Amino acid sequence: MAELSIELSKADMKRLIKFVYLGHYMLTGTKDEPNKEADEFLGRILSFGKNYINFEGIEYDDEESSYFVTAEQEEEWQEAISDYNEDTFWEELIERLGERDVERKHAGKDFYELDVEERVNSFHEEVSKYYDEVNKHGLKNIGIVKE
Repeated sequence: MAELSIELSKADMKRLIKFVYLGHYMLTGTKDEPNKEADEFLGRILSFGKNYINFEGIEYDDEESSYFVTAEQEEEWQEAISDYNEDTFWEELIERLGERDVERKHAGKDFYELDVEERVNSFHEEVSKYYDEVNKHGLKNIGIVKE
């Protein structure tokens, strides 16, 4: 396999480290089993950051023979993770409620069995209600109703 070389400024290298770290977090953060490929790649990128640009947010653990992001650096990047999780939560909740309501509205037909135009129009109508509600009241008026 051919090797690839790229030149990055120190600022771009820091961005690359952050983006790889965030991608690694997204791929592995909720999994029970380690992802060896992702872990090794993150380790390689962290080693470049520590050894070539002396990025202060990275340390080396002699006992583990591995690089890691410091707690302080993790905390700084946690804001991006929290923002992503917050946005994803609301988007996912509203979209699933919208799909459910479209199916109910159309006599239990599966959402993806509906005609595309009908599905899009119904979906937009349903999710608009939820966006308005969530923007005004958050979770206050959302609950479980047993049928």
